[in-house]
Amino acid sequence: MIPQDFFVTEQQDPWGGDGEMILMTPRFDTELLSTLRAGPLAERTDLEAAIALAGLVHDELLSFGTGGGQTLNDAEIGSGLVALRSVTKRLGVNFDGSTTLSVVTGLGSVRCGESAR
Repeated sequence: MIPQDFFVTEQQDPWGGDGEMILMTPRFDTELLSTLRAGPLAERTDLEAAIALAGLVHDELLSFGTGGGQTLNDAEIGSGLVALRSVTKRLGVNFDGSTTLSVVTGLGSVRCGESAR
C-alpha cells in the first residue's frame, strides 16, 4: 500500500457535459479512512495501511509546516490522524500526540499536532 491509495480519482467535465474534455481529479478517500478506523482492511494488513497512512500524514504535515503544497484540508488531515491513531493502536503502538511518526515509518520527527522542524 502506498500513500496514493488513500485517494480516488473522479471524472469531471468542466464544460457541462459535452464530453469533449474530461478532467481526472484526485479526492481523499474518507470512506476508506472510516473503514480503516473501524477495523483492518480486507485487502491490506494494518501494518501496510499504517506505513502508507503515516507517510501521507508525514508529508502533509511537513508541507504545511514549511510553507504550503499540502493536498489535504484541515478536516481531511484530522481524519487521517484519527485513522492513523486507530490503526497504530491495533498494532500496539500508542500514537497519542507525543509519539513521532518515525516510530511507524522512520521518516522523521514530525509530531502529531506540531509543525515540522
